[in-house]
Amino acid sequence: MASYASKVGQDIARWVENGLIDAETAEKLRRDIEANVRRSLSFGTVLAMLAAILLGAAILIFIAANWETIPRIARVVAVFAVIAAGYVGGAWLKLRDHPAFAEAAWVVAAAAFGGAIALIGQMYHFSGDESGAILTWCAGTALAAAALRSNPLTVMAVAIADGWMVMMLLNGFDFRSGFDIPYLYVLMAFALFLISYWTRSQPSRHLIILSLIIYAGFVAAADEWDAMAISAGDRLGCGLCGGGLCIRAAG
Repeated sequence: MASYASKVGQDIARWVENGLIDAETAEKLRRDIEANVRRSLSFGTVLAMLAAILLGAAILIFIAANWETIPRIARVVAVFAVIAAGYVGGAWLKLRDHPAFAEAAWVVAAAAFGGAIALIGQMYHFSGDESGAILTWCAGTALAAAALRSNPLTVMAVAIADGWMVMMLLNGFDFRSGFDIPYLYVLMAFALFLISYWTRSQPSRHLIILSLIIYAGFVAAADEWDAMAISAGDRLGCGLCGGGLCIRAAG
């Protein structure tokens, strides 16, 4: 559908140049096409996204495999060169009316940004944990999505946020206390939901709603887990000391 809109846009420019329509009519036609174009992923766009993901993974694997043999300054330059090339090259492709390849280049740059956080943090021994690194990656990708008004980058930011939520839930799980709920995710989901309207990313909104349903399920499971733990502790305590004092003291 994007190629159709591009073709009509070229035709409109040619019609104006040949005097078939005036500039006001041309602008009305362009606005009508922009308002009614079906914003869906074509087969070419899907292939471009898959190629971008594979290319980004290949770059990160190559850098990680040769990390010790590459000089430190060359590592930093290489990582930031990939990020700059992705964003600048994507903008150039966007201006050249190749939106699918532009989005793919931006996805590569966002993936390289995530790899840069991990690799440079390891190289310079920055303090912090995986949670902070993923949050930084998510924030950077979300800002890029808002600045470039990119649908795929918005989906990528939501996917990173969902991955952070799952990681926090699994890492915070304990058989005695249950799940440690990451309440920060609610604020992240709200911010990403607003960005999705700016970038016109309907898939990301669907993904956010689905993740919030899963999040609510974990919250409910955590409450049930606490209730079962208290009930089991009371029963066990009554059998040992008659009042559950030993279990409460141990807790």
